[in-house]
Amino acid sequence: MCEMEMKTNDYLSVHMGCHDFLPDEIINDILVNSTFVKDGKTMNPTHANKRICKIYEPPKQLELAEYISDFIIKKNKEIYNFNIKGIPTFDAPSRFEYQSVDGGKFDLHIDLGPGIYSTRKISYSIQLSDEDEYEGGDLVIFPDEITDEEKLSFRRKGTIVLFPSYRAHCVTPVTKGTRNAIVGWVHGDAFL
Repeated sequence: MCEMEMKTNDYLSVHMGCHDFLPDEIINDILVNSTFVKDGKTMNPTHANKRICKIYEPPKQLELAEYISDFIIKKNKEIYNFNIKGIPTFDAPSRFEYQSVDGGKFDLHIDLGPGIYSTRKISYSIQLSDEDEYEGGDLVIFPDEITDEEKLSFRRKGTIVLFPSYRAHCVTPVTKGTRNAIVGWVHGDAFL
């Protein structure tokens, strides 16, 4: 064996981007004027429902993508220092709506995938619902090193949460009400 020098990164954990990332007027516009795209229900190999939600395209999607991308590119330089380029149009920000009446949830998963999804570098979730509008529906990122106080802050309306796209995470079942969030990814050359 030999000693090797390697670059390290001690900041590969979850990052609270900003509490007031989106103001109420933009959030209200997104909630009222989004366009339904599809039922987001997906199955896992055992035929159980892995994700139960509805997916919408927010108004002014390209402007929203640019606003999010500019913020994350700046934060990336401070935190992760990943090789990133921005948000491609094929993976633009979407509104995910999880309803208790449907059993809304998203089981444990990572956001990286084959082909074009292998370039996802930083995942983001922007809270659109007031924390008292729903129960359950927690964003949990594994390993679960986040304090209860941080978990509560994830539920604060307008908050953006950033994490590396290779981190396993889930949205626990919504047991009452409806949870809405903008979800998406900043891309760059695939991790090698």
